[in-house]
Order: sequence, then C-alpha cells, then structure tokens
Amino acid sequence: MPNIITNPGLVTADWLTNILHEYGFPDDLQVHRVLAVPGASPKNGPLTQLKVSYQDSTSIGAPTSLLLKLPGPSNESRSSACIEARVYQHMQTKQFQMEPIPRCFSAEYSTKEGISHLILEDLRKTHNTISSPLPPLEIQVDAVMDSMANIHSAWRNDLNLVDYLEIPDSNIMVGLIGSVYGDYQKLENFLGDRLDVESRDLIRRTLDNLCNLYIDAGRTNILEQNGFTLVHSDLHSANIMVPMEPTHNTVRILDWEQSFIGIGTDDIADFLIPAYSPRTRRRIENRALKRYLVELKKCGVENYSIDDIWNDYRISATRGLMISIAASMDKKTSTSVWWPYLENAIGAIRDLEVSTLFRN
Repeated sequence: MPNIITNPGLVTADWLTNILHEYGFPDDLQVHRVLAVPGASPKNGPLTQLKVSYQDSTSIGAPTSLLLKLPGPSNESRSSACIEARVYQHMQTKQFQMEPIPRCFSAEYSTKEGISHLILEDLRKTHNTISSPLPPLEIQVDAVMDSMANIHSAWRNDLNLVDYLEIPDSNIMVGLIGSVYGDYQKLENFLGDRLDVESRDLIRRTLDNLCNLYIDAGRTNILEQNGFTLVHSDLHSANIMVPMEPTHNTVRILDWEQSFIGIGTDDIADFLIPAYSPRTRRRIENRALKRYLVELKKCGVENYSIDDIWNDYRISATRGLMISIAASMDKKTSTSVWWPYLENAIGAIRDLEVSTLFRN
C-alpha cells in the first residue's frame, strides 16, 4: 500500500481501514467503500471529499466524510504542503484543552520528492467560515483568541519546532524588507495621491526602521526570546472555521502551509488588523488581547503580562504593512483585498504609535 497518496484513486477501502485503525478506531472496523468526490480547489492544492461507508454497525462514531488534501503542481505549493503535513504530524503529539484544529487522520510527506497528503475531518456540517468581507463578530473573535492561545501555549518555547520550521534571522529579514521596499516604490508611484503625504512618510519611515526594530525586539534571534512559538502566519477569515453551535464545538484553524517560528501576537495582528477598520479595531483590540492572555494563563503560561502582549502586538502590527504591500504586487490578489488591508495597516501603525519604538 502507498505510504503517500498522490491521487484520490489510491485511497482504497483497505488503505483507509488501516489508517483508521492506526488512529485508534476498533480493530474490527472495516471500510466497505470510498467514493472520491472532487471539491473546491483552494489556493495551495486540490481538496477532495471522501465519502466513506462501512461493512457493519461497528462503524458507530467513525467518519462518513473526510477530506483529502494534496499539493498543487507548482514547486512552491509542493514545498508549502510538506510544511503543513509536518505541522499536522507534530500537532498530534500535543495535548490541547480544546480542539483548535481539524482532526487529522493521516499526514505524510517527502520533501525530497515534493509529495504529501492530509486526510482531515470534514467540518462542513458543523462549521462555517467567517463571512468575509464582513468582519468577525465579537463572539467569534473570543473563540479565535481561545483557539490560538491553546496552540501558542502548546508550542511555547518548544525547541522541537527547529526540526521542521524556518527560523527567522537577520539575513532573512534584510532580504524580506528589501523586497518589500522595492515593491513599495512601485506601489507608491502607482497610487499617486491616493496615499496622502503623511501616510507615505509613515510607510517609508517604518520600512527604513523595520530591520532594526526586529533586531532590537529579538525577532531575528527568536530562539533566545521567551515565548517563541508556532505561528500560523496566514490567519484570515477563510482559514478559520467557526462552529454553528458555539456551545458544543470550537473554532478550528485551517491551512498551516506558511507556518514559521515567531511570537504569538503575529497571528493576533494578522487576524485583527486586516479584518477591521481602525475605528472598530480600536474598540475590539483590548478585549481580544485580554481574552488571549486569560486563555494563555488557563493553559499554564506564566510571566507574561498584558503589557508584554501589547509590546509584542505593536511590533507584530508591522507585518500588515509588509503583507499588504507584497499582496499589491500579486496579480491574483484583488485590489479590493490589498487596498483596505494597506489602509488598515497604516492606521494600526499610527494608532499603536509604533514609530516611538524606532531608533530614529
């Protein structure tokens, strides 16, 4: 039997039976049939529904619908899919106070061959995505804070992350900022007076100081910082499944292809800043960060105060500027996406007085 699935036709009844046995289902469970139903194709690869039937009543509690996720054809997609498979493998070693990710029944990969697969639970009957472009409801924000606190606390200061995720350093940061700066020069010329003088000056000053800001905060020597963790790095509405019955289920975080080692507030900033106008974000921010801290403490995190979170969050807010500028250069990203994100990012940097952290 294949170790790594490369097309839906390889998911046979016998193969899936073995996978479910390894996951913990009873030995007498026997899959009778697997029907592959092609579904939507997300940005990083095809997603196929697997309809599963069983031979007898021993299947009580066994999944009748699963999702097979395979990488797309590009080298970038294949590489990112291997990262996600590694994340899911290591997630299975962690104990969470709630279920913050979809159940994963199988995660295999080969970085050498650029192949991988995920077999995930199908959440579509119990969960929905947040209704983008509408911003999340406050109850949804609370649930996302809870789920991310569970994930971040589970991986907090865990050196095992080094085995399979990129460690940001000063060389990577210099290259990234240099690329973003080049993109911004093109963007500024394109936007003209759509960006006011104050905003242009703030963007340029932020980009000029960004590398030193990250060095001063220890972000380029992350393993020596107390509180480094697994960062999702793409935490927007489409990657968040919210339960239809919040009292009976939890938010699940999808799509871990861009994960890296960082600070948990990177994810919080990535979630809040693009989703809300500056006015609404100012109203929700404090509540969200306090909720995040409360859940971190429930998960056993100590010596991390609300002031610490705010300091980390202010630095993390600069990610929105880099992400939105880079997105503006991507022909696949609509102006209706990156333009409000850019405006929101500028507003956050201004509101949070990030410039007071600059060297000059």
